[in-house]
Amino acid sequence: MSCPSDVNTGFIELVGPIQQQDLNNITVKSYPLSISFKPRTTIPSLLGNRIDESTGIENTCTYRGKRFNLADVQICSVLNKGYILPGITIQPVAELVLTFSANNSGADYESLSGILLCIPIYDSNTPNHNTYLDLVIDPDNKDYVKTSDNKPTIPNLESIFYGWKGDTTQTSIAYKTCFETINNKNLPSSKSLYVVVFPNGITLKSNIYQKLKTKLNFLPSYSVPASIRGGDPTLKKYRFDNGKKIPEIISTDGNIYSTPLSSCDDNFKHRFEYFTLPPRLSSSSSSSSSNKWNSEQCPYYKTNQYKCVPFNQSKDLSGNLVVPGNKTLDTILSERDQAQKNANIGDSSSTSLTTEDMEGTVALVAGIAIAAVIFLKVGDWISKKA
Repeated sequence: MSCPSDVNTGFIELVGPIQQQDLNNITVKSYPLSISFKPRTTIPSLLGNRIDESTGIENTCTYRGKRFNLADVQICSVLNKGYILPGITIQPVAELVLTFSANNSGADYESLSGILLCIPIYDSNTPNHNTYLDLVIDPDNKDYVKTSDNKPTIPNLESIFYGWKGDTTQTSIAYKTCFETINNKNLPSSKSLYVVVFPNGITLKSNIYQKLKTKLNFLPSYSVPASIRGGDPTLKKYRFDNGKKIPEIISTDGNIYSTPLSSCDDNFKHRFEYFTLPPRLSSSSSSSSSNKWNSEQCPYYKTNQYKCVPFNQSKDLSGNLVVPGNKTLDTILSERDQAQKNANIGDSSSTSLTTEDMEGTVALVAGIAIAAVIFLKVGDWISKKA
């Protein structure tokens, strides 16, 4: 079955500049997912356009409680076009894509088959988040290699997201998208990806980028790994016929199509999220000590650091808090105040006495009077007997 018509399909190419208001509409003051990367003691190799990194459980990311394992790392032509934040004046020249696959590949659109962390690469003389790629491109450059306990420490994939202590610059724009694979019966199946783009990316010095171009000869298109597509070819180009997708080009390399979308489109507002924090470092991260300064972590305080203050419901409550019963706190307080008002002031329908009420009251008073007379007579009788 092909992808649904009401979701993102292919890699989304943004058309038109992203305005600050566009970002405000989709801002999430949190991180997109968690990451955990194995420490490195050797410089990773560049094999074609792929970087030789440990796959499987040694390098992972976690999204909504589900863990995904690193499948491969590619340097490719720009995959996510148009993801330029306000204030960025240069265009990316390439892209680094970290692909993570699910332990059980999703069987439909609702179940994610993989996650892509996409980092644009810029060519400029102001390097940034560059140490990992610099060593991959130029292994003879030992400026970034440090020694601890007679063991070399090499920048790993984590350094792409955290260049220094307290670094929060790697914000991201994320979206979920769908693509099709074609089986041996020429029937399509839909699979979904969670794509996280980091627009601030990696900036390489011009001489380092020129070395990369020399090594690669050309920048190939991104290929979906076999671990995500199950080894099946992917739909690269199609046409519509009576509302149905008709395959025109099938890719055995795992290339998939792109779909344009205006940054002013409502679908950008409803299907994209802008995360203001970099990926969270999981407790198993190689730099677990850096979790102490990871900005999205909640601080812990001793009990004697808390202070009790009087509670003022008219100033301290927004009224939007929902409590059991599907009512807001504001509604409950209003109903309570109205009930008190009716009890104290009321209207004729709620405070006037009916005939039955009056009869009941008279009977009660009479009963009390009779009981009092009887009590007095009994008391007088007892005193005379004494």
